[in-house]
Amino acid sequence: MEINITKNFNEIFEALSKKNMNITAIAKAMGFTTSAQLHSVSKGESMLSTKAIVSLIQNANINPVYIFLGKGNMFLSDEDETEILKKENQKWIQKHDEALKVVMNLHQMIEQLRKRNDDLINITSAALKYHQEKKEKEPQASDDYDAEAILTHYKKIIEVKDSHSTDEEIIAKNEFLKPEKK
Repeated sequence: MEINITKNFNEIFEALSKKNMNITAIAKAMGFTTSAQLHSVSKGESMLSTKAIVSLIQNANINPVYIFLGKGNMFLSDEDETEILKKENQKWIQKHDEALKVVMNLHQMIEQLRKRNDDLINITSAALKYHQEKKEKEPQASDDYDAEAILTHYKKIIEVKDSHSTDEEIIAKNEFLKPEKK
């Protein structure tokens, strides 16, 4: 990995200019007494001093990682990177905990549904067994009824009934046979 502090500094210089900082203000932020020193560094004619780097970090809120490596955010926020990472880590831990709760709730629901399914299977088996036993104990009715046999049976019942007198007829006959009282 090539370290090019001049290139990184020129990007910082350009960004500060876009933030409406003039050349004199940037030179002062770096601890330079003249803007000529700033131009010399930007052209690569002179090296950035440790004092200028520290001043850039403190006065312009520049990320030191960006100055040296050209990586990360160019500007530091009010929070340093460690605090940002800690907050991000907390968010991920919170999301993990929430996901874990959901998984645990789903697992509990699955277990309840599995138990309910087992209970339904047991109830169905018991009901089938009960009805099978009941069916075996009951006499089997023939599905092949002989209509002629049934008709003949009922005709005989009707004939027998017609050939016998009813109780009212017998009483009426007995009343008729009684001698008249004088």
